[in-house]
Amino acid sequence: MELGQCELSLDVRDIEKSVAFYEALGFEIVDGSIDIRVVTVQKAECRIALYQGYLDPPVAQLTFWNGDVDEIARDLKAKGLEFEKDPFTGDGGGRAALIKDPDGYPIYFISVATGTEPA
Repeated sequence: MELGQCELSLDVRDIEKSVAFYEALGFEIVDGSIDIRVVTVQKAECRIALYQGYLDPPVAQLTFWNGDVDEIARDLKAKGLEFEKDPFTGDGGGRAALIKDPDGYPIYFISVATGTEPA
């Protein structure tokens, strides 16, 4: 089962300070902007999405991008895991599902419609 590209999402208090911090660690901006308070930074295979005021709930979240959401859900359900939100089609045509880990952290599986993939 291929989960897709992993990205950690963090709720931040000050997007400018957070971006500057991760740039000092060698990360580069690959998506979003400070103006909209959503910035994705990347260093090698490590991607971190920084959100100021958008995450619900405002806790660390994992997102796996562009795996087969329905296949992932079937496989995990067969292993006895329960989903908070079963696979559904979003407004943009992509598929998504939500599961939580044993500590309650959200884990999203998202496959976006062609042409809207994360950078």
